[in-house]
Amino acid sequence: MKKDNKYASGDIEYAQCDDISAMRWKDRGSKPVTLISNMHNAAEHCVVLRRNSRGEKVPVSCPTGISDYNKYMGGVDKFDQYIAAYTISQKSRRWWIKLFYYFIDTAIVNSYILYILYKESCNKAKNKYVSQLDYRSMLTDTLVNNFSCRKKLLYLHKKKVQKKKLNNLLLNMYQSIYNHIDVVSCVV
Repeated sequence: MKKDNKYASGDIEYAQCDDISAMRWKDRGSKPVTLISNMHNAAEHCVVLRRNSRGEKVPVSCPTGISDYNKYMGGVDKFDQYIAAYTISQKSRRWWIKLFYYFIDTAIVNSYILYILYKESCNKAKNKYVSQLDYRSMLTDTLVNNFSCRKKLLYLHKKKVQKKKLNNLLLNMYQSIYNHIDVVSCVV
């Protein structure tokens, strides 16, 4: 394939091996768009409309893989937008923690999308559904339910109090035994 600066606007270059095809197309920008696909035939082209420098729409030949990507990429962008709005991920040097946070974010966003679809199918007249932030808040409340760390702290506090009482009791026992031994040793 040619270098990036050798392409003119509308140039197409492709290669195919069995089911995998690689295609490169120069649109308006400074760099060509490169796509590898196992779904599209690299030799197939379609016509897309692009604006020229005067603002007129001009037909330009484009590989079908890139055209399909531009047509259906909205779902991926919307998903990324949902994740970026209220992500739970945090900085970490360990890659698996980042992956874990991404999976949790993905599960939350997918459940929110299913919630929207369910609400739209049930209420065709009214499409009233909560915002993503409110949904995440409801989800958190549902998952946490009646859990409270205060109960746990109270439990630990009781354990500490019981341990202190036990320590005091043992200390008193040791002191009384020690005193008794002293008394016995003095008597003998």
